[in-house]
Amino acid sequence: MTLKPLLLFLFTLSFCSVQGQKFVFLNYNVDDGLAHSQVRSLFQDKNGVLWVGSLGGLSRYDGQGFTNFSTDDGLVNNDVKAIEQLANGDLIFGSVGGVAIYNGRAFSAYKFSENWKSASINKFYCSGDSVLICSEKGLMSYRNNKVSYFPTFLPKDDMNLKSITKVEEGFLFLTKNSLYLWNYDGFKPVLSAAQVSDQLNEETSSFMDMVIDAEGRIYISTATIGLIEYVDGNIDNLSIKEGMVSNVLGNIYLDDRQDIMVCSKNGLSHIKENEIYSFTEKNGLEFSDVKAVLKDSEGRFWIGTNGGGLFKFTGYSFTYFNQDDGLSSDVVMTINSSKEGEMGFGTFDEGVSIVQANEWSHLSGDELKNNKIWTSTTDSKGRVWYGSSGGINVIENGKSIRSIAKEDGLDYSKVTFLFHEEDSDFMWAGTSRGLNKIIGDSVVQMTEFPGSRIRSIEKIGDALFLGSREGLWKYEKDTFELIDIGQKAEDKTVYCIKSLDSVLWVGAKTGLFRVTETSAQEILLSSNFSSKTINFLESDPDGNIWAGTNLGLFKISPELEVESFTKQDGLVNLETNLNSVFSDEENLWFGTSKALQRLNFKELKQAETLNPPSVVLKEVRLNLEKTIWSKEFTHFMPSSNIPISPAVNHRDNNFSFRFHAKSIEDASNLRYPYMLEGFDENWQPITQEAYATYTNLPFKNFKFKVRAKRLSQDWGEPLYYDFSITPPFWQTWWFILIAVLIGSYLSFSIFQYRRKNLITALEKEKFEIKSKMLALEQQSLNSSMNRHFIFNALNSIQYYINRQDRLSANRYLSSFAKLIRKNLDSSQVAFTTLSDELERLGLYLEIENMRFKDKFEYEINIAESVDEEVVKIPSMLLQPFLENSIWHGILPQEKKGKISVDIDRNELGQMEIRIKDNGIGIHTSQAQKNGKAEHISQGMNITSGRIELLQKITTEKVTLIGPFEMKNEWGEVLGTQVTIKLPMEYREELIG
Repeated sequence: MTLKPLLLFLFTLSFCSVQGQKFVFLNYNVDDGLAHSQVRSLFQDKNGVLWVGSLGGLSRYDGQGFTNFSTDDGLVNNDVKAIEQLANGDLIFGSVGGVAIYNGRAFSAYKFSENWKSASINKFYCSGDSVLICSEKGLMSYRNNKVSYFPTFLPKDDMNLKSITKVEEGFLFLTKNSLYLWNYDGFKPVLSAAQVSDQLNEETSSFMDMVIDAEGRIYISTATIGLIEYVDGNIDNLSIKEGMVSNVLGNIYLDDRQDIMVCSKNGLSHIKENEIYSFTEKNGLEFSDVKAVLKDSEGRFWIGTNGGGLFKFTGYSFTYFNQDDGLSSDVVMTINSSKEGEMGFGTFDEGVSIVQANEWSHLSGDELKNNKIWTSTTDSKGRVWYGSSGGINVIENGKSIRSIAKEDGLDYSKVTFLFHEEDSDFMWAGTSRGLNKIIGDSVVQMTEFPGSRIRSIEKIGDALFLGSREGLWKYEKDTFELIDIGQKAEDKTVYCIKSLDSVLWVGAKTGLFRVTETSAQEILLSSNFSSKTINFLESDPDGNIWAGTNLGLFKISPELEVESFTKQDGLVNLETNLNSVFSDEENLWFGTSKALQRLNFKELKQAETLNPPSVVLKEVRLNLEKTIWSKEFTHFMPSSNIPISPAVNHRDNNFSFRFHAKSIEDASNLRYPYMLEGFDENWQPITQEAYATYTNLPFKNFKFKVRAKRLSQDWGEPLYYDFSITPPFWQTWWFILIAVLIGSYLSFSIFQYRRKNLITALEKEKFEIKSKMLALEQQSLNSSMNRHFIFNALNSIQYYINRQDRLSANRYLSSFAKLIRKNLDSSQVAFTTLSDELERLGLYLEIENMRFKDKFEYEINIAESVDEEVVKIPSMLLQPFLENSIWHGILPQEKKGKISVDIDRNELGQMEIRIKDNGIGIHTSQAQKNGKAEHISQGMNITSGRIELLQKITTEKVTLIGPFEMKNEWGEVLGTQVTIKLPMEYREELIG
């Protein structure tokens, strides 16, 4: 059975149902980057990229933008008439005079011979890496970089070869005048244009193109008599009578669902599920001269026109209506449906439009209170209520039977929302001022309602919820309560409310909220602030919530997954109208600022059942830089410059991957997770970004994996890409083994050599240190007993004797003798007890105090935590510091001085000795020494050297802090302090 009788019946039956609706086509032209507006051919390669052949060159479209190629890049001719892909991934482009091969990196041109150089290519037929070329001058072929010619294959009077198709019996060759079958038995005619003319009683018409469906039906487009259907020897045709857009046809396209699209100068015809849909300027296709058509891997049709550029058909899911189709205005503010099948549309400025069985009627002017309609609803009797800026009109059978205005009891004339409770006889009317309840002929103003400007009303159980300027109100048991839904913005305006499965969905001016009895949750639709203005909410039979915003339409699934719909999907305009929405089992109707739109749920589901997108690599970079792989590698992935399983140098261990789904749809609905086996333990978080970067990778084998999905669909098959990073030669096993053996031998030899030298050096150093220590101790003794001190001491004794002060002379002499004996005893040992050292210091201070006639006083304080009989310190260590305090700090000043020695155990367990004086300070003392930068006594230098050698010998930490100047908070000098930190215990062998 042929399609013609069925199509004729369906065309007549369905004409009314589709009449008036418009489809959405997105146009891409020269301004968008297309090479030329006259498109000749279309093709989608294995990587999902769309190739557009035009009169002015070749365009490559990847969903983001166009890249153009011309003869400057290697094309034979800029008029690209045919495109195909070989089995190895190379692309072949046919033009007048030759073909060009593109391997993903460069073009190679193959010009036809002299006799064929003017031949224009009609189509390609690919089998593996071989191509049969259909041209106006006959049959050619391309294989292994060579073009072959077959001038005698076709009859001389029928050389214009249009198309080749493989069938079970062999190959079908379609020429301008005939259809031939070629197989091993020979070459024989199947059908001629004359036979078609005779059987259909039509004028003879040229053949243009051919396709064969899965059932073996042959469809041939003709130049004047429409589409020929040839089945088992029977000929029929589909023409304008059956709904075709024209009888003058061109190329034919057969998609994966066995639907047929036919090009013509008057538009495009689509034979879909036994129905014919024709697309012209009247129903959305802006330019009707169609040359080529293609269905991409995601089910979108791309249409190439002869002067209008490239169009993308967004599909059958979304259609739109405007004034050209019968509406009184393009701006629809409210939508309703009556029990009789009428649909009503309240408009912003032109009243109400009503349609039933494609018959339109309109209410406006005196028939309505006002032409600005804001809201509508249907009551239990099937009457439609419209709220406007002037009040309420009740419509029955297309006529207004009742009006209610402010003079009839409404609190305000502008009615912004109407709500009818099921199984009741009253109506709620929200206005700009408040709330009204209409019961029969009476109107009751709800004066107890504290809010204003009601935008929506919804009921759950016994509670009535109202959206207003103040927020969300709950009315229950004669009480109004303002509900907190978690709005953070100061503006709490609620525009719309929708209840679904005991959940209240609230659309506000500042966001979408999901409210239950126990919680309120904000649902983020997108990061763009325009999506936060929720203009309407509606549900569908599958439990999805649909939200209209200022950024398009959003679907929220029961699992709270958000999917956006924009102009790429079929919206005429992104800005939706407030509460302008209506749904039934099949459609979602909604208003935008430019037109009324209808979303068909069935068509949307069919569009969403497409295969999930797979992923292709777009680029692989090393060290974040564009990489020219051809310098080192020769084997590449098909039609790309990406090497297969590369092994790279250890210095190139930073990899970047750029990938994309085989999709030329809106990238905002695509999601990607990826992982690097050998580095990542799990998939990385899902992202919209189509690139990944890994730095400082170890030296090993890796497998990069990435997959893609569209929102509300399953994941596609992952892409795998293997590569490896070779270790440097010094990390290979053989080098490591050799290095270990050599290293072990060298280490042992060096160890023995260093051990011998170290023992020698240590012995030498030990001897030198002991020698230095003895010398310093002798110098310390000399310092303690320097000639000036002894001379001055003897002068003091003589002074006391001459004054006949025997008591002072005896005391001085006795102390001096004890000090000399103590110094001599201390010079024989490296360490002495703290008590012995303090006794020696006391003698020194007493002698100096007597000598300078009470010029200063002193004190020595020992903490209980320090046992002076047990603790050992280096002998003769402290006296030089006391000498400095007396001579350089106290004696130069006029006032009486004071020296204190404080000994304690600090928090680190060390003995801390602090020597302080209240003299003129170290800086003043230095300044008085005729500008010398620094003055430190010989005894201080000796002591510092002893401390350094002590640390080397004992390995114990000995710290000298100072001397430094002390000041008060006003900067006045208080004196000088030096601090010495010594271990509380030394090893016994060192003390010995």
